Amino acid sequence: MHRSRGMLLTVVIFDCDGVLVDSERLAARAMCNVLAGAGLSISPDELMRFCVGLSQRDILAAVADRLGRPVPETVMPALWPATRALFAAELAAMPGVAEVLRALELPVAVASSSPPERIAFSLERAGLHGHFGDNVFSSAMVARGKPAPDLFLHAARRMDVPAASCVVVEDSIAGTLAARAAGMRVLGFVGGSHSDAGLAERLRQAGATAIIPHWAEGLPALRRAARMSDLKMQR
Repeated sequence: MHRSRGMLLTVVIFDCDGVLVDSERLAARAMCNVLAGAGLSISPDELMRFCVGLSQRDILAAVADRLGRPVPETVMPALWPATRALFAAELAAMPGVAEVLRALELPVAVASSSPPERIAFSLERAGLHGHFGDNVFSSAMVARGKPAPDLFLHAARRMDVPAASCVVVEDSIAGTLAARAAGMRVLGFVGGSHSDAGLAERLRQAGATAIIPHWAEGLPALRRAARMSDLKMQR
């Protein structure tokens, strides 16, 4: 178990897409292109309104329900090649996040709804992979994706820490609900290119205790949340 001076250390768990890497718009474009090739029309903006934070399987189920048509089986295997091509050309780390990770001095992890190969590629492409080691967790590893708490609870078990010692950074309602259901403190991040003016309030309503507008303000926010978690663990 992670300890410092005989006390539990807070673990910071980051969502990947829209938090560590500015990928939500790219991923939506890729999915919409694949869906269009299968005869299903939906815009990236519409897709992001109801699918940010969900696993690909859950997104496709939501698309089928929204359009009233089944999604062909050819769509799922085509998603990663299309997404990878856009990521290779355009994906970047969220501005300032590398500096935060270098300065944080706390154990860190990734818990993402994306498939493992997409998470690995994103972190490598953005130059962030070295910060997390083996502490990279995908919804493919659990029975239920966000907004269920399974993924965050799995990350805590794998890192051998109680859920109450974890602080989560999320940009999605589904992820915020999942982390709160796991008993974790949540900070909402609204610095991605996909964020709209109402996202901060929606994250607060879902259970985020504070909002990080961009990573230039991220380090003090994380340190404050870590101190509050430490106090909670001492009670």
